[in-house]
Amino acid sequence: MVFALWLLAASTTQPAPDATPRAQAQPRLAGAASPISPGLCERTADEAWRCSGLAGVDVRLFGPETRRTLSLGDVRSAFPPLPMPGRFATTIDWHVGSDSQPLAAAVRWRAAEGSAELLLVLRPAAEGAPGCVSAVAGPDADPIALAMRHFRCERDRPVLAGTIPPPLRTALDGWLAAL
Repeated sequence: MVFALWLLAASTTQPAPDATPRAQAQPRLAGAASPISPGLCERTADEAWRCSGLAGVDVRLFGPETRRTLSLGDVRSAFPPLPMPGRFATTIDWHVGSDSQPLAAAVRWRAAEGSAELLLVLRPAAEGAPGCVSAVAGPDADPIALAMRHFRCERDRPVLAGTIPPPLRTALDGWLAAL
C-alpha cells in the first residue's frame, strides 16, 4: 500500500518580488501530511490501526470512530477519548525541525453534535518516553506557533488556546488535567 506524503516547503517559500514584507514574520517549520483514515492503514487488532507517519513515527488509531484516540510512535502515548463524541480528520499535519525529525503533529477534530471544531497538537514518543498532547485549540489558533512552543511530555501541562465554546472549554480543562 502506498501512502502519500506531501512535503510543504513552508520554510523555504520566498515572497514574490513585488510582495509587501510582513510586519512580524514568524519563523516557519517545514511540514508534511499523512493520511490517518482506517481504510488506508493496517489493522493491528479489533478497532486498532497503524498508519504510516513521518520519519518512522507511526500514527496509531484506537477505538470506535466517534470515541477514537490516537498516538504517535508508541502505543503507550494514546490519550483517553475526548470528553464528547466526535471525529478526527483523515489527515495529520507534521511539523519537523531543521534535522528533519518530527517535532509535533496537528490533527483536526469535529464534535459529533454541534459545530465545535478543535485542533490537537501532539508530540511524538522520543528517547524512551511516550508522546503526549501538548495543546488543544480552537480553529482560530495558529498550529505552527503551538507546534514551535517549547514543551516537554510528562513535565509541562498542555494548554488550551484559541476560541473554544465555554461548555467544551470546561470539559477540556478537566480532561487535560487528568492526562
